[in-house]
Amino acid sequence: NGDYTFLEGPEGYPGYLWQDGSTLNSILADTEGIYWLEVTDEHGCKARDSVYIRVIVIPENLLGEDIILCPEETITFQAPPGYCLYIWQDGSTGQEFTTYEPGLFWVMVQDNFGCVGSDTILVELFSTPNLEPSQSHWICHGDSILLQVTEGYISYLWPDSSQSSKFWANNEGLYIVMVETICGTFNDS
Repeated sequence: NGDYTFLEGPEGYPGYLWQDGSTLNSILADTEGIYWLEVTDEHGCKARDSVYIRVIVIPENLLGEDIILCPEETITFQAPPGYCLYIWQDGSTGQEFTTYEPGLFWVMVQDNFGCVGSDTILVELFSTPNLEPSQSHWICHGDSILLQVTEGYISYLWPDSSQSSKFWANNEGLYIVMVETICGTFNDS
């Protein structure tokens, strides 16, 4: 994809006609489809030949979306099958790559025709949800304090069964929030 080639007719004919109406003896081919050429000799005899140009497109998203690495988890990336060459960021050449660390990972693939594609994926380490503020606080009678967990988790559960990332505490006591994440359930108090 993105390449081109020149198709050339035989030399020495007074007349050339390509499928797009061009009358030169060569044409630039850069899209998929049938290209034909009709030549006319000095006696008015015509001959036609055609060729099908296929454009090979290697997908841009070979590895998928960026991901979060859960604690003590191992991730195996699998590039799509069918390529004759795979090269990963560390120089390994298998179709799969396994890691237990966060970082930026990439793969380059090549098919039998020499077409090359690549993709990069970011693996971030999961951070345990923390309740903000996370230490003891004093409040005056009738006042309240906002307890808050980072947004973006699957679900939240506070002592009164509310399910928001925020909770207004207005009584003395221990407040525990349970947070469901892609890496399991966590709580903080």
